[in-house]
Amino acid sequence: AFIESDELKKQNNTDIGRILNKIPGVYIQEEDGLGLRPNIGLRGAHPHRSKKVTLLEDGILIGPAPYSASAAYYFPTPTLAHNVEVFKGPSSVKYGPNSIGGAVNIITRPIAKKEENEIDLSYGIIQKGKLTASNTVDSVGFRLELHRLQSDGFKTISKGGETGIEKNDGLLKLEYDL
Repeated sequence: AFIESDELKKQNNTDIGRILNKIPGVYIQEEDGLGLRPNIGLRGAHPHRSKKVTLLEDGILIGPAPYSASAAYYFPTPTLAHNVEVFKGPSSVKYGPNSIGGAVNIITRPIAKKEENEIDLSYGIIQKGKLTASNTVDSVGFRLELHRLQSDGFKTISKGGETGIEKNDGLLKLEYDL
């Protein structure tokens, strides 16, 4: 399955579970209600911490080792995604030893060939902020993206604990054309 950038913009979700839930054969188990630690299951594999699903960002393993619980360490902020690929069945074999259930690849935006700058702010239950700069000059290109998600929470705890989130994520891509 392939989710294009137009569909991601239309959905405007900060939770990868809500994005992937629309794909047949993908099962999401909510843990925190905000998608910070996704539990993704494909083809009947248990979704706990995405143990049987290989998670990739731009085709590179997210986790520090092939057999680690990569979703327990880091998962890219969905606002970084330009496209999302989901591989099920035999097509996931090429993504490593832990791809029994499948593979999910978050593809970030490519480096722009001409100057591109963007500031995107939204306010609501979840406040979002995004700052983007990208350009290619001669044979050197870069993309810098800074993302922030913030919420005060959606419930009150009787003993006064915090229920909100603050998540900062950044991306720096460099390219040199030989």
